[in-house]
Amino acid sequence: VGGDVTDFVCERLQWSKEDIVNRLFAEQVDSVALAIYNMEARKQAIIIGDQTGIGKGRMAACLIRYAHVQGQKAVFVTEKPNLFTDIYRDLKDIGCASLKPFIINNDPKANITEVGDNDEIVTVYKYMTDKKQFDSIINSKRVPDGYDYVLATYSQFTTPKRDGAKIDFLHAICEPNTLILDEAHNAGGSSKGTDRGGKSTVVGSNTFQAFAQAVKLAKNVCFLSATFAKRPDNMPLFALRTCISEAELPDAELIESISKGGEALQEIISSELVHEGQMLRRER
Repeated sequence: VGGDVTDFVCERLQWSKEDIVNRLFAEQVDSVALAIYNMEARKQAIIIGDQTGIGKGRMAACLIRYAHVQGQKAVFVTEKPNLFTDIYRDLKDIGCASLKPFIINNDPKANITEVGDNDEIVTVYKYMTDKKQFDSIINSKRVPDGYDYVLATYSQFTTPKRDGAKIDFLHAICEPNTLILDEAHNAGGSSKGTDRGGKSTVVGSNTFQAFAQAVKLAKNVCFLSATFAKRPDNMPLFALRTCISEAELPDAELIESISKGGEALQEIISSELVHEGQMLRRER
């Protein structure tokens, strides 16, 4: 990065040395630096596979700030809507509580809350209850002015017939922006299919199809997953923006190869990703 790693992160996030000392642990600085380096220098992604306690949410919050500093609107997708409050808490801890989210989920659980001065639960940001206004925004295929980042769960993009407008919205807003996939293994998956000759093959699930396109289109991508290599049918998603893509295997062949290779091959792939600076896995 042309110098000290901490200075690199401070410059990209527009922080002072005092800011970074108060907001990140050393191992979190490393993750953010590698993520930004891969985005800028290689146009690729990193898989942050840290175990509980290292702070994947804090790193994701830093990348939302990075996108904001770059004039982008980060798109943060996670497993459950109650996790929106968690990412807000991390954003608040790094001094970014004022960044306003556009929440795609139409669910009270998606409301962002915190404990008030009198120990009461206070709603900080709410999902949009005006369906007409919400539909207008989705159909416009752009994040409206006044919102700084987007929050959604994978469940919002699983059925093309039902979620088609949301999927189109996702693809449109990812192209100029940063996509952060929390619990990224939820965006993978496959199902059995047949080719034109009637031979059995593997095709991506609806969720994979939606997010594969989003990963391809996004300006920047970061994967967060402690179990990214657990299932072979998840691997094509990670291959799209990491050096795994250099194997140039079709999805079905990649899945078949990893299935046959078992844990030994998964370990080799993981260690090679680490060697390339595209995976981190730490634990306490």
